[in-house]
Amino acid sequence: MRWSYRFVLGGVFSTLLLLAAAGHLNAQQKAPVPNAAAVEAAQKAASELFGSRFRSAKTPADKAAVAAEMIDAALKLEDGLADQYVLLKIAREIAVGAGEAATALQAAEKQAERFDVPAAKLKAETLLAAAREARATPQQKAVAEAALQVVKDWADASEVELPLSVCEAGRSAAQKARQFELVKELAAKADDLKKQRKAAQEYREALAVMQDDPVEPAANLTAGRYLCFVVGDWERGVPYLALGTDAGLKA
Repeated sequence: MRWSYRFVLGGVFSTLLLLAAAGHLNAQQKAPVPNAAAVEAAQKAASELFGSRFRSAKTPADKAAVAAEMIDAALKLEDGLADQYVLLKIAREIAVGAGEAATALQAAEKQAERFDVPAAKLKAETLLAAAREARATPQQKAVAEAALQVVKDWADASEVELPLSVCEAGRSAAQKARQFELVKELAAKADDLKKQRKAAQEYREALAVMQDDPVEPAANLTAGRYLCFVVGDWERGVPYLALGTDAGLKA
């Protein structure tokens, strides 16, 4: 039994290491964000190509169409070019201003796939900005649906406020669009994030206790539970659990 337990743990940690290595390799393959001079030159070129189309776009649908054209044009360019970065950036900003969350998030996703930018943060901030501009019921429904997916995909347990803001924006949009199932799902996600925020606060308080008494059992249990079960950092969390008050976890 002990051998089987160790074998399973070894397999889990090996898988995590492989995933981390793959993620690191993928991050290395992304292009850096272009410098200011390259961005300025690319913005001038984009304005020449799409300026008249954008100026003639009056409705949100027209602006979303221009943004979609810019995304298509960007994807035909060699990955990593400043022109590609700028086209995706402007497309995202146009779609945000039109309240078109789906198009804005598509631009953000393509940008994050090709350039070294924080993908989850970019998508969350893009959605929040689009939510503020969404007016029509279909736009609000799109915001709510996207918000649920962004929160589900959020992996950084140490950052709660941004996904919580996305949850609240999505829930408000769902209520306006009368998407009551989405309201319930987003409310449940918000409750989970609030519990996570509370656990993070308790973890910080436990660390403060352990500054004076490093082996204090209750504080070790709190710290270990947070690191292992909320953050997923077993390497740091297991030693705390071993000093905690839960007999099963100690074993």
